Amino acid sequence: MVIGRGLIAQAFQRYTDNKNVLMFASGTSSSKFCTPYDCLREEKLLREFLDKCSNEILFVYFSSCSIASSNLTHDVYHTHKKKMEDIIRTDAKIYTIFRLPNVVGPIVNLDTLFYYLVDKVLEKKEFDLWTGAKRNIIDIDDAAKIINHIVDNNLFLNETVNVANLNDVTVDEIVNEISKYLSIDVKFSIVEYNDSYYIDLIKIKPIVRELGLDFNLNYLQIITKKYIATRNLNK
Repeated sequence: MVIGRGLIAQAFQRYTDNKNVLMFASGTSSSKFCTPYDCLREEKLLREFLDKCSNEILFVYFSSCSIASSNLTHDVYHTHKKKMEDIIRTDAKIYTIFRLPNVVGPIVNLDTLFYYLVDKVLEKKEFDLWTGAKRNIIDIDDAAKIINHIVDNNLFLNETVNVANLNDVTVDEIVNEISKYLSIDVKFSIVEYNDSYYIDLIKIKPIVRELGLDFNLNYLQIITKKYIATRNLNK
């Protein structure tokens, strides 16, 4: 069963008729504009489906790698995500919590980092750029391959797993790659902001090798070409 209609939910439609797995992908979609109402809505829905799950159903929840950021300890979105994780650990008989980074896919969502930056470049107006801040970008297709492998092989039951790119990139690099691909001279004001955090990926490294995934130095370029080339983004 798959709960949700967004990017994450669409990536796991193979589990729609699977009675042994419940993919809960109906959470708050924006970390920047998350409201108390959004949090309550997700919590109510989460508890509802946890109550419906038998002890044989694997409950899969999608959280955020950025929970690890010391700068976001008390913000609404990340406080909420931590609470949802705690509820699942307490109430779910069998679960796996997947923490994801900045996921890029075919759905254009300006609340996500990648498409927010694409939009800023397309506006051709000067904007503030956090220089030095590192972020983790992963293609939804690659994230799905890793998660499918984990779920289908009953790995990491009752554990929390980070599923992310093996290499971080700076926000500067993301902007420059988008700018280069769109052939637009980007204008920005540099803002010093130190918000880099460690994502422990030791659990998935053997899986990445087994699946033959390649998070090489050209990965950001490949994602940029893949998702900008197929979208009607020009204003």
